[in-house]
Amino acid sequence: MANVQRDSVALYASVNIRASILAGFLAILVNTALLSTADHFHVVTARGGLLTLALKLMGPPAPQVAMTEWFKQLFHIMVGVAMIVAYAITLTGWRSPAIAKGLSSAVVVWLLNACVILPLIGQGFAGSYVLAPLGMLTFAVAHTVFFVLGAILYERWK
Repeated sequence: MANVQRDSVALYASVNIRASILAGFLAILVNTALLSTADHFHVVTARGGLLTLALKLMGPPAPQVAMTEWFKQLFHIMVGVAMIVAYAITLTGWRSPAIAKGLSSAVVVWLLNACVILPLIGQGFAGSYVLAPLGMLTFAVAHTVFFVLGAILYERWK
């Protein structure tokens, strides 16, 4: 039992939280730029699903601040940073290249979003009730770029 505790402490001690926050911040800025570019070309992508679900679960009345654009953007950034911190904590022990870990993370989180979050807010699998195929594909690409870039940056800076 003592060996398991020691190994857990050693694993978490090897996580560089500062590097994961910085990697997450930069990766979410690139993700945001990709999604903003899609907006510029009138390609509607999945946006705000997690915040929408959280507000739905909280029930009325939704806090007014949660509906403002600056709050939505801040929430997006904070969730992005948190996902790369979670990546760093959960995948530090994996002996795989950063790109493989980033792709694995992207698939798991995309499936969670496509199969659970978006259906729970009434948008169907991967947002298929409200998004065109190009919007779903664009979101998937921006999402994957976020995780792969975040993983590469974290692994380089840790």
